[in-house]
Amino acid sequence: SMFNFSKSWRIPFLPFYAWSQLFAALMHVFIAAFNFCDLIKHATRFSCETFGILIAVIFIYEGVRGINSYFAHSNISATVAMSGIYLQFIIAVATIFLSLLFLSAQKWIFFTSKLRGMIKDYGVTIAVVLSSAIAYMGDNINVSVEKLVTPDMFGTSTPRNWLVDLGALPLWAIAVSFISGLIITVLFAFDHNISSLMAQAPEYHLKKGTYFHFDFLVLGLCLVITGLLGLPPVSGMIPHSFLHSRSLIMEVTETGKNIENCKAVDNEMTGNIVDMDCDDHAAVEQQYSLQDMEKSVESKQDISSETSQQEKTLITHFLLEQRLSNLLQSLLIGLMCFPPFIRYLQCIPRSVLDGLFIILGVLSFDGNQFFSRLVFVLCDSSCRITYADSCQYDFLYSLSYKTITTFTIMQLLVCLSIFGVTFTPAVIIFPVLIGVLIPLRLFVLPKYFNVDCLQIIDPINRE
Repeated sequence: SMFNFSKSWRIPFLPFYAWSQLFAALMHVFIAAFNFCDLIKHATRFSCETFGILIAVIFIYEGVRGINSYFAHSNISATVAMSGIYLQFIIAVATIFLSLLFLSAQKWIFFTSKLRGMIKDYGVTIAVVLSSAIAYMGDNINVSVEKLVTPDMFGTSTPRNWLVDLGALPLWAIAVSFISGLIITVLFAFDHNISSLMAQAPEYHLKKGTYFHFDFLVLGLCLVITGLLGLPPVSGMIPHSFLHSRSLIMEVTETGKNIENCKAVDNEMTGNIVDMDCDDHAAVEQQYSLQDMEKSVESKQDISSETSQQEKTLITHFLLEQRLSNLLQSLLIGLMCFPPFIRYLQCIPRSVLDGLFIILGVLSFDGNQFFSRLVFVLCDSSCRITYADSCQYDFLYSLSYKTITTFTIMQLLVCLSIFGVTFTPAVIIFPVLIGVLIPLRLFVLPKYFNVDCLQIIDPINRE
């Protein structure tokens, strides 16, 4: 959007880009200095997970659009063109398939548990290497496949100075760049902090404190550097931030009898609650008397004796809290900017990235409560209890199917509306629409949903 704006007004893009980031950096410092990051505490699952699904859908769309572009462009003979098209399509699909295959390695019956864990942790990387190798197998090496375009040496992509000439921009354009800097700040204030929230989710049981204000200050200082160099701004964006946290989760195998016992009791006591609204809880309490609860406790004891040999279940134990993996990851990325490693990137087919975009989007659905509710709504009525057991979300039992469906459909419409804006000239206000999700949840939804129901399905005070 900024490039199109500068092109339409015939102003140099890089200086405009640089001034926008410099103004955004000042705003970041201001926000961090006055602790305005505290406002992110008002962001609930509604805001976080709507944004997460939105980014996932954008990733998938970009991947599908990239695959579709193979068939949309052909500048050479039909036979050669179709060979390249089919090969690129196969490589993209192979990237997706192999990623899913290796990511499920923990469920394999082959190899040792430690080796299966390593295959799972590096599944996407292994898939990228193997999928890239397809382009060089047999006669495939003679087929034209678009590769990644990178320079041979570390340097600017065009013959220009390392530092952007800030004086090349007229005064009126510098004033306008303040607005684009504000838009960048709004996007990062929500995007970066929401990513931090999702990377520090309560279910991870983190012991170390949060770091929102200083983290946002460092992000502002990075904007100064990227702006002066004419580089795109960086932030801890979805999905790779919380995917990195999830990759650090240590899981242990424990007997699942306690979990199953609780589920059995909950199913018995809440089996009829699923079809009732929050306003009907009083009637439910009358229906389940003290004697019923005593029977449930007795049944729990019976189930406990019968399920002592139950199948083992993987549960989250703890998350490795450290900075080493982040540091090594950044160093490896920097290493790929220098020869001979930068030349290796030129060997990767572009179709691998299209498949990678799709798999990153799909992986973002896992653990997203919004997506789980959407699947629950679409489930056959005979399968809902089974799916609710697998999700382990209490609200799937305590709220009516109608309430869950209404809330989920409304959230889906909001997500699709914002996604639709990205195809219009109004895409420049995309960050503002993301920020509107918070007041929408706090002030609008309570007018259409029971407050107690909202507190169950989307509690405001998330710790």
